[in-house]
Amino acid sequence: MSKSNSWMTSRFLIYAAGNFINTTGNSMYDVAMPLLVYHLTHSSLAMSVTVATEAGAVLFQPLIGTLVDRTSPRTLLTIAMLYQAMLSGTIPLLYGLHDLTLGVIYGLTLLLSLGRNALLSIQTVVVPMMFADFKDRASAGLTASYTVTTILGPLLGGVMLAWTGYQALLWMNCVSFLAPVILLPWTRVPVRKRSMQNTPRTSWWSHTQMGFQELTKHDFTKNLLVSLVALRMVNAAILPLATFLLKHEFGLSNAFVSWIFILQGIGSLIGTQLPMRWHRLSTLHFLLYMAGLNVVGLLCILLPTWPGVPAGLLLGAIGYLGAAVARNLLLQNHIPSELLGRANASFRTVTGMAAIVAPLAMGEVSQAWGAKSAVIVLACVAVVPILLMVRSKDRASVSSAS
Repeated sequence: MSKSNSWMTSRFLIYAAGNFINTTGNSMYDVAMPLLVYHLTHSSLAMSVTVATEAGAVLFQPLIGTLVDRTSPRTLLTIAMLYQAMLSGTIPLLYGLHDLTLGVIYGLTLLLSLGRNALLSIQTVVVPMMFADFKDRASAGLTASYTVTTILGPLLGGVMLAWTGYQALLWMNCVSFLAPVILLPWTRVPVRKRSMQNTPRTSWWSHTQMGFQELTKHDFTKNLLVSLVALRMVNAAILPLATFLLKHEFGLSNAFVSWIFILQGIGSLIGTQLPMRWHRLSTLHFLLYMAGLNVVGLLCILLPTWPGVPAGLLLGAIGYLGAAVARNLLLQNHIPSELLGRANASFRTVTGMAAIVAPLAMGEVSQAWGAKSAVIVLACVAVVPILLMVRSKDRASVSSAS
């Protein structure tokens, strides 16, 4: 085996395979659930509440972080997967019995999102422990694998919805959670990690406060925070609105709607690659272009024909992921390294709250004045980053000139 490929061990490939199966099932679920809610309610508000409920798992991140720090990764991984398998199996079971109510969907959506957040946190601990000599390449490989599942999941989900309907697709998601557990003997996820119980610990909230104070004491980072909150609001609220428009306004089939969302996965992949392709462009200018792309995408969704919706989703995904990459680079350049972790955690906390509020607010607007009115509101929100970051750029130019 050549030296360049020596990090691709059988242990990593098996771990990546289990992760791939699991995230493919999650991607299928992410497409099927809004469609199922629309099937049961024909309400854009109910679809938006489902998305907001899923985002609400961010409120439990302190508990999840404590569990990951203090529990054996192998034990926690097994519990998280079996927990999600049990909950995800409840959905098709109740649906088949005609007992699946909207309240039950909201509750199960939140609980499943808690499990998914726990798994992401576990992976941040497990990957360095399992693949210490090539942890960066392992993380990059798993990220690339995840991006592929955001394209493959909607494709398979569309096929399943067309051939078998909701119930079989949701059962497949349930089974996908078992793959990492079945592969444990070969992946050899560590049984225990060094105990942290006797280590002095500062509360999660204290770290978040320190990071938030660092972000808000500088005009540039404050504007950056508000800009990314605006983009996160747009990204969080647009999917249920787009689904509602495709089903309610244009009457497209479930399978066709599912396949359209493949474009969002492709857009995410493109968005993560653009900074490397446009490396001669300053990071701030790049962020401005990405914010502009979000506005263009939203305007496409307002077109009177259905192709405007997938075009808008593609452009919006490129813009949001590109802006997220630019955000990381700008934070690294403007925040001291000793405070970067806390500042980044604060950023995620604030934008996570925006992801809860935005679908609820836009669901109310859609219910009162129509889905396209909500898209217009989001387009206005998407202009905020452009105005703020241009202002920051101009201030920086004046400062350097003086």
